[in-house]
Amino acid sequence: MMPANTLHVDDFLARVRHPSQTPTSDEIQTLLNELQSIAISDVDDNTRELLKGVHHRLQAMHLFLSSDESSALRELKEARRVFESSNSTVDLARVSLLEGNCHLALGQFSEALSHYERAADLFHELGESNGKARATGNKGNVYNYIGNYPLALHNYREAIAIHEVDGDLDGLARTVGGMGLVYANLTEYPDALQHLTRSLEIHRSLGAKREEARLLSSLGNVYRQIADYPKAVEHFQKAQAIIEDVGEKSGLARVLSNLAGIYSDMHDYARSLEYNKRALAINEKTKDASTHARIVGEVASALHSLDKHESALEFIEKAMNESMKLGLTSLHCGQSLVRATILYKLGRVDEAQSAAELCLNESTRLGDLTDTIQACITIGLCHDARGERVEARALYERALADSHSCGVRYIESTILATLSKLLEQSEPRTALEYYRQSVAIDKQILGEQQQRQLAMLDMEQKLSEEHKLHEQHRELLLQLMPDATVVRILNGEKIIADTYENASVMFLDIVGFTSLASQAPASHLVHLLNAVFERCDAVCDQFDLSKIKTIGDSYLAISGMPALQEDHAHRIASAALALVRELRRLHVTIPSELGNADWVKDVGDLEVRIGLHCGPVVAGVIGKKRAQYDVWGDTVNVASRMESTSHAGKIQVSDAFAHVLAGNGAPVLDGADVIIRNAPFLLRLRGTIDIKGKGEMKTWWLELIAP
Repeated sequence: MMPANTLHVDDFLARVRHPSQTPTSDEIQTLLNELQSIAISDVDDNTRELLKGVHHRLQAMHLFLSSDESSALRELKEARRVFESSNSTVDLARVSLLEGNCHLALGQFSEALSHYERAADLFHELGESNGKARATGNKGNVYNYIGNYPLALHNYREAIAIHEVDGDLDGLARTVGGMGLVYANLTEYPDALQHLTRSLEIHRSLGAKREEARLLSSLGNVYRQIADYPKAVEHFQKAQAIIEDVGEKSGLARVLSNLAGIYSDMHDYARSLEYNKRALAINEKTKDASTHARIVGEVASALHSLDKHESALEFIEKAMNESMKLGLTSLHCGQSLVRATILYKLGRVDEAQSAAELCLNESTRLGDLTDTIQACITIGLCHDARGERVEARALYERALADSHSCGVRYIESTILATLSKLLEQSEPRTALEYYRQSVAIDKQILGEQQQRQLAMLDMEQKLSEEHKLHEQHRELLLQLMPDATVVRILNGEKIIADTYENASVMFLDIVGFTSLASQAPASHLVHLLNAVFERCDAVCDQFDLSKIKTIGDSYLAISGMPALQEDHAHRIASAALALVRELRRLHVTIPSELGNADWVKDVGDLEVRIGLHCGPVVAGVIGKKRAQYDVWGDTVNVASRMESTSHAGKIQVSDAFAHVLAGNGAPVLDGADVIIRNAPFLLRLRGTIDIKGKGEMKTWWLELIAP
């Protein structure tokens, strides 16, 4: 037999390496605490080294979730050193994945791609399709950030196909959400709405509150982009409520910053500045340095829009220092462009051009087309200010080509208008052509905006109808199976079969029902069964049992699953005793519209037989047509035999069940009977009976201790 500590370590490593979904900061801290409790001296040298590496990786995960990516990378460097010396491919794959996440958050896109590609290769080598899908989806995130939308969609689709087969709902939700962001960047807003809404619903079903808030903010930004500000604000406020509920101050700061963006779009720059300063005040109470750097930059942009250029310059330089210190390469590049624009407005043209040229070099290295376009425009403006029209034209035309290639047409239109103005004296015909192209694009954009708004309305209506059907379907399923199982079915899980090691099973049968069926009309029997089973349902709810199904006049219920219940035997025993008592005094009145009910006079008290057994069971849903929730296993079969060999008004239990229910109670003689007392229960030995398929079994009668 393996030592208990070794078994604990193996279980711990399995949970760290294969979490069911992305862990939260609290869950990571719990794992770190558990790691500290492991007796390191009791494990071999290789395992000891592995645990050191795991400690570094968990610390890195904690730091990453705290937005301290640079410190996280230092921990990951140590983890990689340990895992490489231990040749632990499974751990190296996860280190590579997290390294990619850190570099992506820092805006270091080429490094992020390199780590994701390595992670995907390692997961492929391990045969872990789920890990490969996550690495592939994260590559999609990188391509989305740098504006390579076709490659982003390609990687997302590849990842989604794997997640759907594996049933990884957390990974599926994140990847579908990523696709939604791409469609938003492509201004394909109905598709963005559809994908972001699907992602939101999956995260909600998983209870992932922070992700739900993030998706609500993303949907708010979609509505912001189509200038539907009331809906944008509504979504941001919903996100704000969730974030306040979970106490994530850094998230609240981001929501306020999003609201500031709406006011900026509406040219209410004073209000935008106010919200950004509120966001900044909240953020300064947290350790989220990267968000702080972003918001300081937003404050600078608001001041710039208010023509407070000197103050704007002070804030943007502060933001740049913070982003550089944190290694936020992409953010620093974008902020440098804002600084260049401010310098240009201040008349410091040479400084503005130098700053923009540095940005151009950096954005080209990063492959960030959006910043490359803006840098070219700013440098072009500087040349134009000096009367260097040839140089300005070359920069504008480069920006025009890049904006056309990545489909950013509103910028393309602006550049065409700028070129038209630049050339109106020297090349009037060319200038006129540029002007016509600019107007044509503006008209096209306006027409498409109207079409998109109509398409958005259609999509909202469709999603609303789908949501209603989804809720109706969900409510129906909730009447038939546990909540957690319903969530899994609605999220596309094909086969659900879960093992529960300790559960108690109850079978109940109405005594003499076959005789009743020969006397009473079918409609009366249905009414009777409905009354009986409604009472059974009420008792099961009282003791938190799970109703599984009814078969004819039999009723099957179980305790100890799907939620684990240490007192499962106590619960089901209490329910069984209550059912015998309740059903014996149940009075059923047949409605007069169902016809003559004289047969009722010949029926005495309603008696039932009940059988109880406990042990391991398998529960789930199998099949496509008329699929239902059910339980299987020897435990279920024995419980059924306990019922069929019981007597009217009696509860027969197996020896195994009696042992669990008795606890510390010991058998004693009570006259000629052997009994076990464990208040309020009394177990009276029935003896040994022959059970079909099992042979002889010792069984007990379950009773209440007399008051």
